[in-house]
Amino acid sequence: MTDLKTVHAAVLEAIRTKIDELTSIKSVTVGELRMLAADKFPACYVIPGRDEEGDYTVSEILHKLRTKIVVITRSPAADPVTGMDDLIGLCGDIHDKLLEDRTLGGKCDILYFVDRDFDYMLGQDYNLFWSIITVEPWVVMR
Repeated sequence: MTDLKTVHAAVLEAIRTKIDELTSIKSVTVGELRMLAADKFPACYVIPGRDEEGDYTVSEILHKLRTKIVVITRSPAADPVTGMDDLIGLCGDIHDKLLEDRTLGGKCDILYFVDRDFDYMLGQDYNLFWSIITVEPWVVMR
């Protein structure tokens, strides 16, 4: 039996690794958002959310490891439309990449997509666009 800490870390790392395969994303981090230099965008953060736990069978527990994938793009202030178009494309790329293997290389039993939220901030020097993609890797543990 593997402990939950190890399983959860492996799931987060598997998500990070899959996203890191996309050459369009310049920075992928597991954990908290931090300030980035302009050349590190588009950036992505894989952030653990809640673990909904329930009995799967008498001897097995189902963990629903809700995870937020935060995707951030940056564009010149004079071009707000391109930034959102780029973000929507990147989110589609991440979606497609994760769907290539919904077990994340055997790190989870199945990966579900929950939702995507988009938002932006227009600035004087540059614009930021971001999306939060919520996924839920399910893991059955003994």
